[in-house]
Amino acid sequence: MQGRVLVALADGTVTIFRRGIDGQWDLSQYHIITLGSPQHSIRCMTAVSGKTVWCGYRNKIHVIDPVSMTLEV
Repeated sequence: MQGRVLVALADGTVTIFRRGIDGQWDLSQYHIITLGSPQHSIRCMTAVSGKTVWCGYRNKIHVIDPVSMTLEV
């Protein structure tokens, strides 16, 4: 997960920021993963084993692979 920051937002999305080639955070380019409707927020998020990120959204746990920036099924 080095070089990435995941941010859980109140609208049910996770935003992933990466470092640019200069080593600084690139805030102009980011990736968004939508977990559900904007009426519900992501309640909690934690890194598990340094390889995945688990997000609590409504009554489910969603698992995100931060390297591929995808939801695991």
